[in-house]
Amino acid sequence: MSHGIQVSELTGLWHRSLIAHSDGRRDTDTQVRWLQGPKSYVDLRQPAGRPVFDGVSHVRDLRPHQIEWMAGQLAFAGQLTCAGDVFSWHKSMDLHPIEPDLGRLFFDGETLVEQALDLAYVEHWHRETAAAEPIVEARLNDPDEGRSGVLVRVGARLGFARSRTTELPLGDSLADVLAAQPTLRARQDLLDCEVAMATPDGGRWRITRSSLPWREGTIFAFESASAGEMLVREQDAAGREVLWHWEIAGSMP
Repeated sequence: MSHGIQVSELTGLWHRSLIAHSDGRRDTDTQVRWLQGPKSYVDLRQPAGRPVFDGVSHVRDLRPHQIEWMAGQLAFAGQLTCAGDVFSWHKSMDLHPIEPDLGRLFFDGETLVEQALDLAYVEHWHRETAAAEPIVEARLNDPDEGRSGVLVRVGARLGFARSRTTELPLGDSLADVLAAQPTLRARQDLLDCEVAMATPDGGRWRITRSSLPWREGTIFAFESASAGEMLVREQDAAGREVLWHWEIAGSMP
């Protein structure tokens, strides 16, 4: 086993093969991808049993059974720090209510092992792609809608995350908040955030995985980018085309 890992050593794309809980539960079926930059990260975890999303092109198309599955995803982004052997995943965006996320990381051969501080679980991670240039990290802010976001590029891999406009109440689970909503529209709004992964396609970025499944296969449409802002052509919750203005910190790909 190897200890003393630095955050910068983790740069690249990782997938998870196993999570084993102390109560005996094990999961090898959830599709998990974690894109780590030198500091920032984007993380998407999608459970098995995904329903069909044919005919869904925006949030207002979502039906209750699709909302239920989407709420079972884990999707978050932020910055990773390390103090001694304890790693902290600071979340600036999360599909679920934000809670502390701490653990220990060490290598067992080629496998990166993540262990909860209270030993409640162990995860096994495997590197898909190593660090490769260009490497870009950017914190995003939407001054018009109040959203926050994260963008990470490591070579030919891009991760993007954006928050919803309203934060979830502290201490309540996403399931509880959804159940408390009086209308389908209100439940749909709580799913209007995204964590996505993309790869190059003819000079553009094509989304390969997204917490909004109907976005997979579509283009992450940069309209323009500069040192201080990024314009992205998107759809709003009702499917209308909009041009989102993001203020950014850092350089762009």
